[in-house]
Amino acid sequence: MLEPVTETPPARNLAADGLDMARVRSQIHAGRKIALCYRDEQGRESERIVWPVTVGYLETVRHLIAWCELRQDFRSFRTDRVTAAGFLDERYPGAAERAAGEMATDAECAQAAKCPAEPRADPSTSGRRAVQKNCLHRMIANR
Repeated sequence: MLEPVTETPPARNLAADGLDMARVRSQIHAGRKIALCYRDEQGRESERIVWPVTVGYLETVRHLIAWCELRQDFRSFRTDRVTAAGFLDERYPGAAERAAGEMATDAECAQAAKCPAEPRADPSTSGRRAVQKNCLHRMIANR
């Protein structure tokens, strides 16, 4: 059996997303930050606060494209490697201006990235495993 559009065999053994993609899209539209616990291809875990920009696809893998506060650069995060996520109420710089049809300057965004406000964790992550919650709480507390 082939996929009708691409005429390729259907993908098998796809890894599940570690993110609620509906919530991710909502955060993108609202201009709000996301706290991620992420595992790279070598299995190393890191904790990030990101400003989500878009969701993209590469072959059978979904990616979250976002500005990473830790690396101070745009990064691509495979959604199947996210081990926990907290959807924060804090908006990232320029979000309000974009909502009003204006854009913040690069200098404004860079300055705001150096002095971020303290985020508040979203209580809706309560269904995650205790290890994942501890990862997020540690990350937010250490900011």
